[in-house]
Amino acid sequence: MKQPSVVLDAHGHLGEWPRSMVIRGDAEGMVASMDAMGVAATAVSAFRALEPDVRAGNDEVAQAMKRYPGRFIGYAVVNPNYPALVLPESERCLGELGMRGLKFHTDVHRYPFDGPNYVPALEFAHERGLPILVHGVGSANALTTISERYENANFIVAHMGCWDGLTDDAVLKVVASRPNVYGDIASSYGYYRSLERLVERAGAEKIIWGSDGPLHEPRAELGRMLLSLCSAEELRLMLGGNFLRLLKLESWPP
Repeated sequence: MKQPSVVLDAHGHLGEWPRSMVIRGDAEGMVASMDAMGVAATAVSAFRALEPDVRAGNDEVAQAMKRYPGRFIGYAVVNPNYPALVLPESERCLGELGMRGLKFHTDVHRYPFDGPNYVPALEFAHERGLPILVHGVGSANALTTISERYENANFIVAHMGCWDGLTDDAVLKVVASRPNVYGDIASSYGYYRSLERLVERAGAEKIIWGSDGPLHEPRAELGRMLLSLCSAEELRLMLGGNFLRLLKLESWPP
């Protein structure tokens, strides 16, 4: 079995979520899961931050980072429904709390990716060259426009692993063509050889592993990668190298 030099999970969550069963979503449970798989760290946003309390949820992530140094990489959740909090909360999380990226969830927040309330966070990420994990870009046109306007930010399109590997996909074309747009493979299902076809279409340098754990089973998500037909170099990039580059780091822990 092919093993990369470092494994980073770029899409995880922390805590409990009333919308779905979550097994061992606390920091202790996630660290135990990472240890069992050989995962160095997981980038997380808190379910509490998605709903109902963005500030308290972001604090939960900061507490996990402090309790387990080097094991959690913090995403600051941005809730556009509270526009007065968007910029100050981003500044607090990336400054005082030591987080390294932003998380947009347009489906949960029922707010469009290209809506005006996201602008302060997009400008903040653009100025600092931050990664933004986005669940729900709306359309390929919106993704193209936003990624061009805020070209110093890096956008990770969540759940590209749901692609069936066969049909034409406009968002995938943006991932392949825009230098600051990436796709993560987190998915509750996977089509036969769709990962390999995703790499063919976009290039391994544009694909980032994310498990969506603990909503999804991280072991299955990692196994999908390691048992694929992708080369050792492709796995090195997707399972850690690409995300390190977006974090502006050469190794983990930094």
